[in-house]
Order: sequence, then structure tokens, then C-alpha cells
Amino acid sequence: MKYRVGNNVICSILVVVISAWAGLAFPAEPTYNLTHFLKATDPVKLPASESIGTNGETIAHNIHNAQWDAPLLRSPEGFEALRYAYEHQLVDKNEFLDAQDYLQIQADFAAPETEAFQILVDKGQLPVRVPAVSVKRVFYTAVADEKQPPILISEGALAGEQFGWLTVIRVDSGFFSKYKMSKNTFLPDKRDRWGDILKLLNRKLGDKRQQLLYWYEFLEANMPELMSVRSTSDEGGAEIVMGSIPLYLAYIKKTSEHFLDFTPLYGQLDWNNLIEMRVAGANPGTIYHPNVTNNYFYPHHLYGGASAFVRHDLKHHLILGIFSESHRRFMAWMHQQEEVILKKMDSALVDFNKQGWHDKEVVYNETRVSGTGMLGSLCHSEQRAHSHLRTLLPLKHYWAKPGNHRTLFPGSFADSAFSRSRPLYPQLSVLGLEAWSPSVVNWRHIFLDLLTNQCADAGYYFSASFDLYHALLEEVLTENRSYIWDTFGINVEEILK
Repeated sequence: MKYRVGNNVICSILVVVISAWAGLAFPAEPTYNLTHFLKATDPVKLPASESIGTNGETIAHNIHNAQWDAPLLRSPEGFEALRYAYEHQLVDKNEFLDAQDYLQIQADFAAPETEAFQILVDKGQLPVRVPAVSVKRVFYTAVADEKQPPILISEGALAGEQFGWLTVIRVDSGFFSKYKMSKNTFLPDKRDRWGDILKLLNRKLGDKRQQLLYWYEFLEANMPELMSVRSTSDEGGAEIVMGSIPLYLAYIKKTSEHFLDFTPLYGQLDWNNLIEMRVAGANPGTIYHPNVTNNYFYPHHLYGGASAFVRHDLKHHLILGIFSESHRRFMAWMHQQEEVILKKMDSALVDFNKQGWHDKEVVYNETRVSGTGMLGSLCHSEQRAHSHLRTLLPLKHYWAKPGNHRTLFPGSFADSAFSRSRPLYPQLSVLGLEAWSPSVVNWRHIFLDLLTNQCADAGYYFSASFDLYHALLEEVLTENRSYIWDTFGINVEEILK
């Protein structure tokens, strides 16, 4: 979730809260309403107006009877009607998420039956829409087995229940062909990390609509249980088959030892909001509403429209299933320590090297190098291999605000942005996951992945910055090894070996 790259100064209240996270007990079932983190001035902050009560009752009836072509489920007015129905308990959370997902997908894909959603673009409430031939809801039994998301096969009886409905999108063939041509001109080196690839794609796929399609392909590759994206034979078009969010949440709950509450929320959160929720046993599912003033459309720098964000959050939800409460508190504590480290780096910065911008380096008034092999050489081995990237993207793509180190090192500890989920527990198969225990978590692998992703986000640019950051991080870990073991049950020596 790197979208949560808020650069807000931590207020004194939050500092107190963060400092206490290691020891506080939080409720087992935290409650966050849809508008919890919206500003008081946001027009959606107040409860849905009673004047739309009839619409709320109608859309609830439509959902309960699977009337997916009903007017409110085929128009942007459905967003507010659905909010009313949820706030007044006319639909439960699963029903809300299922219908919300359906509305968001229709907002993103411009087909004849979704024409009503074009007003969102016309009014500036949504940037773009992807050309499509059709967007329909079908029950899974009407779809050929080979086209069904595998989760339907893995869940057996559950697939035959209410949430066996699929959303099937037929993307316009001409547009999909252009997308494929644009993407195929971008051939990243197999060594390139996630951060590099996304930033290069942002430059190569300048059309936001193409970026949204890339998100769907990426999500399929990383969440094959939930969806499929298949090229069709008619002039290079594509069919996207989407499983329901409630079905996937049931799958995560079944296969995770530490299941968090998946909480739908409007608007953009910052890192501190995210940490607060995860320590409390909840994980946000970012959803769209036309009237929210801070809808966020760019997770990980790429346009995700109204619909991709919540599915991106589902991937994080799956990963977080390996973390116990003490592990989540450790990540919150690490985020707090990182805030201190980055402020030290802000103060220590002197200037940039004045050579050509391809060779820029940062000068600090102190020089430290990590004493361990793991942290000390983490990014150095990759810098030469990635030197070609410096000719492709300007400095601002890697350091948005030079001098502010939070914009060089995004909040990986808050985000839990590690991607090697399966190597962490290789004995688990894709569809036959069994519950695992905290002893399976390999913190050395997690740190390696988190920090290497940070290097990638920074384009492997700044050796001096990496050296100082890793040295200060190692100091925090070594000086607090006893505290970390006593409080979180994590062995620092295993991380730094």
C-alpha cells in the first residue's frame, strides 16, 4: 500500500499513541465506520441523508434478490444508496463489499450498460474509463470451468452460496491490442525490482487506462485464486473474470492463522492511520465514493481507478495473515523508529554532489556504514546492475522532495510491503494452504525484502543514503535487542546474521 505516503508531521497525540503501541491492548473487534478517517469538511463525512431512504431500501432489496441490472446497481446513484443501506444495517458487510465492488468496476469500464457512470468523468470525480464491450454479472455455474477463478474450485460448497457471483468484463479489442503493444515495448530486465518496474511503466504506459489494465494483470498474477484475465480470439480483446470479495475474504480466513478484520473505508489514509488499524486487528479496504474529496487512484504510482485499490488491499490482507498481534506491534514499533532515523538523516544532509545528474550523490555531515554483511551490502550489489535505469527516469521519480528522506524511503514497515510471501513458507501451496504458526515467519527474509524494495523505490541511486540509513537501523536493532525479544519475541541476531 504505498499509496499511503503521507508526509504529514506527526501530531503530539499520535506520538503518544505510537509510543504506547508496544504495550497497549486493543479490542478484539475494532470498529471503523466508512468515513472514519475523512476530514470533518468532507461532504461524505456526515451519515447518508434520510431523504434517500427509499433508494437505500430499494438497493438492499436488489442485492438480496441478485437483481444486478436494477437501475441503482447500474448507476452512480448506487454508491450513496448503498452507503445508506449499510449504515442502516439493511445489508451486511459482505453484501456491501460485493455490491460496492460491482459499482466500482462499472465506473472503471465504459460499456453500453455502464453508460450512466460516464458522468463521473464529466464531473471530474473519476479521471478516465477503459473502453469495454460489456460488464455483466453471472453466477459461476454459467461460466466454463477453465474460465472460473480457482478460488471457486478450492472453496467447494461455499461457491454455490450467495457470493458465487462473478463480474465478467469484455475489454474493447482495439484498446486492448494497443495496450499490449505499449506494454510489450517495455521489457524490464529480469533483475529489476518492483519499484523500478512500476516507475518505468508509469513513464511507458502514459495512458492511465492502460495502467489500470496492467493493475488487473498484476493482480491476477499475484491473486490467481480470485480472478483471471484471458486474451480472446476476436482481434486481440480480453475477458476479465472477477471473483467476489466476500468469497476471497472467506478463503483468507480459512487459510490464515491470524485473520484481521477487513474494513471498508472511504478516502486516503496516511501511514499512522494504517499502523493504528493493523495494531488494533483491522486492515483497511480502500473504496471509492464519487463525492469523497480525497479519493486516491494511484497505489504504487500506477493508476488503479475506482476498482483496483480494494483488491490491492486484499493482497496485503492475505500477507498479513502470517503476523500475530505481537508481530504487528513490532512493525508499528519499527515504523516509529524509522521516523526518528529519517529525521536524523534530514538534519545530517549537507548537499548533493554537483556532478551530472546521472551520478548525483548525497553528502552528509557524518558517515556510517552498517557493520553487518546483510545490511551493509544490501543495495550495493544491485546498484551496478540497475545503473541503466538512471538514463530512463529523472531524479524526481526516485526522490520526490530531495532533503525530505521520507519521500526517498517510503513507509515499508507501515505498509508491510514485502512480496516474497510464498518463499516465507514454501511448504504451502497456492490453493491448498494450511494454517501456519508464528514460528514459520522468517524475519530475515522479511527485512531483506522490505529493505531491498526500498532500494528499488529509490532507484539504487544514493549509496551514502543507504549506508547511513542501514547503519542507523542496525544501531536501533542491536541497542534494543533485549527489548525486541522480551516485547515481541523476535530474535535480532536472526535478522542480522
